[in-house]
Amino acid sequence: MIILTFILFLCSSIGPIALGESGMCDDMEITIDVEKQSNTVIVNVDSGHEPYQYLFYDKSQKLLNRNNTTLNTNKFQKPGRYYCAVIDNSGCMKKVEFDINI
Repeated sequence: MIILTFILFLCSSIGPIALGESGMCDDMEITIDVEKQSNTVIVNVDSGHEPYQYLFYDKSQKLLNRNNTTLNTNKFQKPGRYYCAVIDNSGCMKKVEFDINI
């Protein structure tokens, strides 16, 4: 299992995803695990308010998938930088950048 280094972006509103927004969602921690052996990307959320929504985007902000905590890497068309936005039940959103090296 490879645990990726990630950069967090914060925001406090639900709406169109604009990477790089900022706000206050300090209690939600997100980690992304890429398991090459099983070709999966796993999102782990600590804190925040359940239930969560999960949105996966490519670098052009094209939506790849939503509401899966585990995603097959086949959804990612090619190696590169991708984004996962997690929205908790109170509307707090945090975004994580991660790299896929298929």
